[in-house]
Amino acid sequence: MALIKCKECGREISSKATSCPHCGAPQPSEKERLSELVKEQRTKTGYTEHKQRKRQEQAVNTKVLWGCLIPIILIFIAGGYMCSRIFSTKDEAPVARRSVDTSRTSPRTSVGGLYQTPAATLERVVEEVVINSLGKNVNWEGDYQRVIGITKTLQVAGVDKGGYLVKVEYRASENITKGMMRSGIFFDAIKLMKGMFQNPRCSEVKICMLMPHLKLVDQYGNEKEAQVAKIVLRRAVADRINWENMYRERFENLVLTEGELWVHPALRS
Repeated sequence: MALIKCKECGREISSKATSCPHCGAPQPSEKERLSELVKEQRTKTGYTEHKQRKRQEQAVNTKVLWGCLIPIILIFIAGGYMCSRIFSTKDEAPVARRSVDTSRTSPRTSVGGLYQTPAATLERVVEEVVINSLGKNVNWEGDYQRVIGITKTLQVAGVDKGGYLVKVEYRASENITKGMMRSGIFFDAIKLMKGMFQNPRCSEVKICMLMPHLKLVDQYGNEKEAQVAKIVLRRAVADRINWENMYRERFENLVLTEGELWVHPALRS
């Protein structure tokens, strides 16, 4: 005979007793107690298995989550690296070699190419003066750039010895009438001459020759781009000019008398 504890009062009683002799509470039979023990053991075992399954599921979910997050993190890192490379490239100094739009420029242009010598740098500075004064593009129908070509010639004799003759070929703006186009050419020439001769980086320019181009139509109705004027001025003359009081007629007369001027017959009055 074994001793068990009463479920009500907790005192020890015989395992064969049908009721507690102390409190009178009925006691389950041995078969019922065995059944409850088995049931309790199964409950504990099932709870343990449930916890194990939950842990396994959490481990699998964690692996899946990291499997999704790692590619996203790598994409963000790669994108950040590419953005930093793009912005750092913009901040770098411009590459010496510059491309030229051969479809819109003259074959003798020297705007492109290598800019490694002082003479080549001068061409680039002159191009900047033209673009800053007149804009990069012209108002022609189509995508035409302003600058056609910039060439330089070293002067080896005379008062301009050691300096450069700079020739600037560019596209002039179109207008409604012939007179307005001619006036526009001289207004642009004032801007270019002032910008060039007053720019300290153009100190080597001793003579400036402007050669504006326009689209002309011949007697057969064919349209062709051609030079319509030649405006030449020396630094010795430009240094004496008060540019604030220089208007078109005065400038045209000055170039005619102290420089060199040619105007295409199509623009003559």
